[in-house]
Amino acid sequence: MGKIDFAAQLSAAQFRAATHAKGPLRVVGGPGGGKTRVLTYRIAWMVREAGIEPENILALTFTNKAATEMKERLAALLGDDVKIAASTIHSWAYRFLCIYRGKNADGILGTWNPNAKSSILADARQYFAWQQSVQAAKVDVAPAFAMHTVSRAKNNGVSRAALRSNAAEASDHKVVRACDAWHEYEKWQERMKVIDFDDLLILANELLARPDIIKKVHDYHKVVLLDESQDTNLVQWGIVRKLAPPPKSELTVVGDYDQSIYGWRGAAAESFLEFVQDYRAETVKLETNYRSTSAIVDAANTLIERNGSREEKVLEAAGKPGTVPFVRVEPDAGVEASRGVEQVRRWLADYEAGEVAILVRAWWLTRSFEERLLKGRIPYRVVGGPAFFGRREVADLLAYVTLVVDPTRDAALQRILNVPNRFLGAAAWRAVERHALKREMPALAALSDPGLRWPKKYMRDRSMDLYVLLQRLRRFDGETRELIEEILAKTRYMAWLKEECEPEELRQRKDNIDEMLTAAEEHPDPADFVFYAEQLTPKKDDSEEGVVLTSIHGAKGLEFPCVIVAGCAEGILPHERCEDVEEERRLAYVAITRAERELMMTAATLYRNRGYTPSRFLEEAGLEVPEWEPVTGPPETTESVATV
Repeated sequence: MGKIDFAAQLSAAQFRAATHAKGPLRVVGGPGGGKTRVLTYRIAWMVREAGIEPENILALTFTNKAATEMKERLAALLGDDVKIAASTIHSWAYRFLCIYRGKNADGILGTWNPNAKSSILADARQYFAWQQSVQAAKVDVAPAFAMHTVSRAKNNGVSRAALRSNAAEASDHKVVRACDAWHEYEKWQERMKVIDFDDLLILANELLARPDIIKKVHDYHKVVLLDESQDTNLVQWGIVRKLAPPPKSELTVVGDYDQSIYGWRGAAAESFLEFVQDYRAETVKLETNYRSTSAIVDAANTLIERNGSREEKVLEAAGKPGTVPFVRVEPDAGVEASRGVEQVRRWLADYEAGEVAILVRAWWLTRSFEERLLKGRIPYRVVGGPAFFGRREVADLLAYVTLVVDPTRDAALQRILNVPNRFLGAAAWRAVERHALKREMPALAALSDPGLRWPKKYMRDRSMDLYVLLQRLRRFDGETRELIEEILAKTRYMAWLKEECEPEELRQRKDNIDEMLTAAEEHPDPADFVFYAEQLTPKKDDSEEGVVLTSIHGAKGLEFPCVIVAGCAEGILPHERCEDVEEERRLAYVAITRAERELMMTAATLYRNRGYTPSRFLEEAGLEVPEWEPVTGPPETTESVATV
């Protein structure tokens, strides 16, 4: 590879950061400031100019995608033969534990076999482990609540004993019961020789505290770089501080407190602000935005300046002034989506579909946009989550309605055979399916057929309860919304969800059910509703080109020429359940700075039969908010229609 002209290929601030000679460095990388470029060029400078061996450099990223992008850029700069260790902290911890696990013969780590199949618990298997642990502890607590409570504690470096003591002192008996289940969970892990993703970090952090091991690590990892450091939790910071202890280590951290939006899941953004004091580090600010027009950057600056707890930084746009971002306030969510899709169609005259994004604070807001995009024959894809009617709770209730409309729909029965839990799992479905094929009858009819041979005796009674329920629902004489409410009541679906989900997840699922009930009002005939829902086919292929629908959190790190930020209403953005308005403001800041050339921010004064007002963030960003009519009628309520 030829010589790299760092001065010619970088701005003055980027060059200063990339060629920082020695000691700790903190790079404050504003949106569109080229922080990934700085990281890759800094690594290239270390290899080419500072004489650092590539194997002595460790780059830690927030996502696997970022690690892959960094490796690709480094290959372009240094050649394919130069290998740099770039990975997420979890991936690094896994490799580290694989090497050094034999140094600690006690506890989980001593029995863990990383080469065994599924040696790390995740998803359904981890939930099953918590179910078993709750049963073994003989405590009345939802497995999901225990699992998420313990995960948050682990991410904050809180031990089981400390969590239990604090909960007991606060008379939080629910958390105390979760700690009892945690004890059983640990014993289950030792028996099964498995760990979870939180354990990866905790065990790595503990093992790094051993002087003999940390010395070997320091001999190998002489230079450490940390990307997105404002999103790093306390345990991850503990690992980084051991890999590169203050105050004189060769540690480079890149981040932006103004883009810290993960406090709700344990990110310790304050550590980024305190880094200079802890490490006596030099700071370089990347304050030129190469992504967006100056009109968009000005709106972002005007908004984020309202936050009190931040580091002074003013972005300057390298590009042209561009079109001024504009605001639309519509009478309801349907009109908001229609006007938004009209704007999308205008943009598509000059841009490709994949260059347009619709961002939302709450996932339930995508439903109206999916419907209008489908009607307009505009290709789209939902990124970071399923399309509205593919979401678990919505798909469950839709399956019930589908069976009421058409009892021959076997796929719908398969979905709800064990929803809510009736202990009719895979073995029960196989018995139903085999019998239905043999007798050439729908699976629902097979449920009540006396010739069906069940693997377990109790399955017949449970299946007959479901069969009778579905027959009664088929005789229900009401419109779609009333039918869904009847399904919710007769199945006790919300009570079951409460046991399955931790509080924040439960609220999100209730929001989706409320939005489904709103859609049901628009399609009062159940058969028409099923047809409508099936048209909004979930799109799972992320490679498919189309307008992007995603959450603001999911859009972090992405950029699009044209962006709509929908649902900019008080109670949605900022969210009514937020505990930190400044984090919500940072979320709006992230949303605005995803746009390169065109930005439209929208709100409605009526969502799901509840009145709203435009978000304070619109005026705080210096945008002109059009006149709007407040909703008159029933008083506002924060209660969910889908009650437990």
